[in-house]
Amino acid sequence: MKKFSTKLVTRLALVTLLGAGVTLSSVAVASAATPRSSAVRSAAIRFSGDVTAYTAATSSTAGSITLTDRAGATLTFSTSSTTTVTEIGGSGSTLQVNDFATVQATVSAPTVATAITFSAAAPVSFSGVVTAYTAPSGSTNGSITLLKRNLASLTYTVTSTTVMSENGGGSATIAVDDFATIQAAADMPNVALTINFDVAAPVRFTGRVTAYTAATGTTNGSLTVKDGAGASLTYTTLLSTTITEKGGSGDSLEVGDQATVVAAASAKTDALTVTFIPAPPVRFYGQVTAYTAAAGSTNGSISLVKPNGNSATFSVTSSTVITEKAGSGDALAVGDYATVDATRGLPTTARTIDYRPFPRPVRFFGRVTAYTPASGSTNGTLTVRRRDGAVLTYSVTSSTTITETGGTGETLAVRDWVTVTALGTDKTVATAIVFRATAEIGFFGRVTAYTAVSGTTNGSITLTNRAGASLTFVVSPTTTITQLQGSGSTLSVGDYAAVHAAASAKSDALTIGFTVSPPIVFAGRITAYTAASGSTAGSVTIQKRNGANLTYSVTSTTNIAEINGLGATPAPGDQATVVALPSAPSVAVTITFAVHR
Repeated sequence: MKKFSTKLVTRLALVTLLGAGVTLSSVAVASAATPRSSAVRSAAIRFSGDVTAYTAATSSTAGSITLTDRAGATLTFSTSSTTTVTEIGGSGSTLQVNDFATVQATVSAPTVATAITFSAAAPVSFSGVVTAYTAPSGSTNGSITLLKRNLASLTYTVTSTTVMSENGGGSATIAVDDFATIQAAADMPNVALTINFDVAAPVRFTGRVTAYTAATGTTNGSLTVKDGAGASLTYTTLLSTTITEKGGSGDSLEVGDQATVVAAASAKTDALTVTFIPAPPVRFYGQVTAYTAAAGSTNGSISLVKPNGNSATFSVTSSTVITEKAGSGDALAVGDYATVDATRGLPTTARTIDYRPFPRPVRFFGRVTAYTPASGSTNGTLTVRRRDGAVLTYSVTSSTTITETGGTGETLAVRDWVTVTALGTDKTVATAIVFRATAEIGFFGRVTAYTAVSGTTNGSITLTNRAGASLTFVVSPTTTITQLQGSGSTLSVGDYAAVHAAASAKSDALTIGFTVSPPIVFAGRITAYTAASGSTAGSVTIQKRNGANLTYSVTSTTNIAEINGLGATPAPGDQATVVALPSAPSVAVTITFAVHR
């Protein structure tokens, strides 16, 4: 009879639970399967699922917990201060929504939880690129939005207790384009508990500067850069923006330069650094057709035309560097030839102007064949013969500059070597003459006519050399006449004589050395030469074309004459004629030579 009663009570309890919506699959029945002689044990039910709602009980107020199982069945149980709540993992977490729990109740009170065991739900985690961020401020929460690669987007609340840290231990603050991972509690999945982030790499852009305004004081500047593909970006330049010129020329950043701009990913339009290479200058060469100098803050201008007819006009500022290249000291003027450099950023503003005064000087080099110096307002003339036979005659004015380069103090004379400079506008007027005085002239031959000096009246002497050439010289009271043999004879027709004359007065005999006996003459190429030094004689060796050689002593009285007028001394390779006396055939009386070229 007792056994039958127990089964009946159990069935009635199951019917009651089913009526309350409890499925058999989720209820465990502890029946009174007691021995036939034992008393009936009490039965209990269990229900497991995710916590979808929970209010903790207080000492005076009942709480509640709602679970939903995998099949979607939902049960709500009341809780009291006597309900035991146990966390399975031992982490110390408190029961919250989204935890997984098992509620135990008695059959007699199936909606009253006597015990609850739970496993704390794992936190919510989401990673992606930051697309928006507002930091919390005091009691006002901020927000952060992340975008995953699959374009899924989530926005979280950021509170003052949200823990933020940069991966790697950096001290940067989070910003748009950083990559972040957010963790949120399971019961508050939209509130960020922690945010770990990696700072995004800086943005770089390289191209040619198309516009630039420097930052000044508290006013920001701007920089526009256009790349090779035509893409253009404009950046804000700050006083803190670092601008560096790569070439080391000291140029400042200008339109046309090639620049690389670096900006932070969090502020892509604010230039952190600008590194630039100055653009090559714009260069124009031509003849100046118009020129106005800059005056203070008022710009001037310069216009040039190329030989092909192309022309250009540039502004000239107070900072334009103007340099005269010829060294004449002339100021820039119309007609000069100039090279204007301008930057690509300001292609019509002259940065530098290098010029040569016009006309360019004309120069002619050769030997003087005729010369009359200027006298007061009367111009002189100068005729010059070049080595190729070309002959030019110049006017010599009182303003012509005449300079002797050898430092001998000689004046310009026939046979001197000269360089004449004339202006291109008047090529026949010598502006400058630079000359080198010609060495003395020497001539040896037999006296065919001679008239001695008489008081203040000059005499004359005519010599004819072996080749038949004759020269007549003026003999003045200052002419030195020496008999080479020392016999005491006087100069007369038939004697052999060597006459020396200055290059500036080639027909005036300076010295005459003569002998009554025919001298020894030897001509050839100098193979060795040592000059006399004081009382120590030197020597000269001459070699004829047939190979015959003769060596002569050279004394301090030997007359040496260079016939090229170069002012040179004898040297191996020169062509020379040596005259010696029969009484001293190895001692050179005269040496006349031509410099070998």
